[in-house]
Amino acid sequence: MKKFLLISLIFIASLASAKTPQWVKNPSKVYPSKDFFTAVGSGKNQQQAELAAVENLAAIFGRSVRSSAKTSSRMQQAQKDGTVSVGKNSDFSQSITQKVAVEDLIGIELKEYYTDEKKHYALAVMDKKETEKILVASIKANDAKVEKLVCAKPSDLYSLETYARYDYAREIASLDEKMLSKLEVINSETAKGLKNIYSSASVRSQMLDIAQMIPTYLNIEGDLDGQIKQYVSEMFSQFGFRVSDMKEERYGFTGTADFVQRIPEDKKTVQCLYSFKGQLKDVNFLETMWAVSFEGRESSTEEKGLSRRISKALASKVSGEVFSSFEGFLSSLRTE
Repeated sequence: MKKFLLISLIFIASLASAKTPQWVKNPSKVYPSKDFFTAVGSGKNQQQAELAAVENLAAIFGRSVRSSAKTSSRMQQAQKDGTVSVGKNSDFSQSITQKVAVEDLIGIELKEYYTDEKKHYALAVMDKKETEKILVASIKANDAKVEKLVCAKPSDLYSLETYARYDYAREIASLDEKMLSKLEVINSETAKGLKNIYSSASVRSQMLDIAQMIPTYLNIEGDLDGQIKQYVSEMFSQFGFRVSDMKEERYGFTGTADFVQRIPEDKKTVQCLYSFKGQLKDVNFLETMWAVSFEGRESSTEEKGLSRRISKALASKVSGEVFSSFEGFLSSLRTE
């Protein structure tokens, strides 16, 4: 009886094993490695399996998988409407597109699925020849776009709009470099023929040269020992701009800070409520180009401690909220 049960269990196990698709353990048997890149992913559900498969395949190219959230809204829209080329990707689920950058999805397709009693499996496949064609076409199209942007002759060279145009060109050149890196893994000889594309570093260098010719008048009323002015000045320098005390500059960033100190009824702490409103104007057009504001509250058991906390909070607000807002503003400027 025991022998019969043992034989039955072995038979059932072998039957289950026979039903498992070959690609689950050896995908190259189904999709030959000379023609395809493959990666298997598994998870508790199909969504997890798909994401794992795509991430595993993207990792073959030696780059960490990045979130599209790090791509500027300007680039996301350009990729969506085809102004910037990334080929035509499969219709991936939102769980994938939120975690994997668009350029990392080029050429990837989810081809196979399988489910056993414990897991869901998915197979991501990349056709080398087809992906090579997509990458070459995309890189060439984007490089032509970069050339058009940097070779344009604006009526006003030293303007924020010109700076934004070069920044846009830099983003496209950076995307091309990532795609070229991918192409090098697929076909290094083909990649060698595209080495003369614009580099993001060279475009950025030109962008920073322009930024240095766009001084910005900076003045903050009601500032706390000049701290907000200092932090805003440092922020502008991160973008390549320099600040000035000359009111005659074309661009001016002015703001008003307010600090209100109070002592609660229990008198155990000292509190400070602070707020700031600032705006960037182009005096040529007498218009506000960008406005930003923030507020907060800090408390401490002593005034010296409160001053340190406020200083730290202001630095954090400028490097975080204000920086992101200004970055978004630059990305929104007309580039063509």
